[in-house]
Amino acid sequence: MQDEKLIKYIQQQIDSADKQSVEQWIMQSSDNEAYYHNLRDVWVASLYAQESAAFDADNAWDIFNQRIRAKVRRSKALHTFRWLAGGVAAAAVILFGVFTLLEKPVETKSHSYSDSDFITLPDGSSVYLNQASSIRYPEDFLASTREITIFGEAFFEVTPDESRPFIVKAGDYRVKVLGTRFNVKEVRSDVHEVYVKEGKVAVYAADSEENATILLPGDLLRLHSGTEAQLKVAGRNYLSWKTNELIFENTSLDKVVRQVADFYDVKIRTEKSIADYRLTARFKDKTLEETLEVIKTIFDVEVRKNDEFIFLSANSPPKDETKKK
Repeated sequence: MQDEKLIKYIQQQIDSADKQSVEQWIMQSSDNEAYYHNLRDVWVASLYAQESAAFDADNAWDIFNQRIRAKVRRSKALHTFRWLAGGVAAAAVILFGVFTLLEKPVETKSHSYSDSDFITLPDGSSVYLNQASSIRYPEDFLASTREITIFGEAFFEVTPDESRPFIVKAGDYRVKVLGTRFNVKEVRSDVHEVYVKEGKVAVYAADSEENATILLPGDLLRLHSGTEAQLKVAGRNYLSWKTNELIFENTSLDKVVRQVADFYDVKIRTEKSIADYRLTARFKDKTLEETLEVIKTIFDVEVRKNDEFIFLSANSPPKDETKKK
């Protein structure tokens, strides 16, 4: 297949007969499909570089010739881009910009502990960022893949696109999907968690996609560098940071307090004598003070604060003994 015809196909400047022949050629083998996608990536990326500053044309061609061989499988592609250049040195500059490739502009979102944010990505996918989290993503995704990098925690609703997998880079791990809803959390720099709300995702170390773990709805995978990944139980409040809701059903006060502390990013200590009290309640769009007031009223406990901790201690025996374990 002539590269010129493939470029015309990518540009949608091709007649119906040639279009059919190109599509048949692409479907003939995985090698043809891979070659087409590589060529399309380079072509699309060249569009991003059209405003690049001028370079020495001869030097640009030299560097371009070196890098195109690494990007496109067949050396024949060199002739394609000489053809695109039409002998004009300025076109060499455009294509030189391509192969800093992937150094194309990215937009970075950073957030403090006091806020969270909702972001729409270039493909229409949605990202809900938790506090103190950020993501990096290109202004426009390439033709064959959609890649972003996350720091912290985010919930994703990915627009389906079978031709372009959506890949989240989180530390040394990758999460690959086609279209689904899932959460990625950086617990520590060496510990990450992936939770699937809907759909299916593949999770793998950056250098071993062939050993991917497939997650289904409800699965929570904990990844720790140097140890085997573990499937864990997410719990109904795993996404409370996004839903702004805490739900407890016959839950020990000790566990309630831990989840409340995580949700509001505070430190709470509970007296041992009340740790086994059981709570059934729902807190939706409540402040920390409102939540503590409910707990205080239900169990008749004392709530004290200092600059570092919140203390819950027994005030008097609960009026309803069924609130005990």
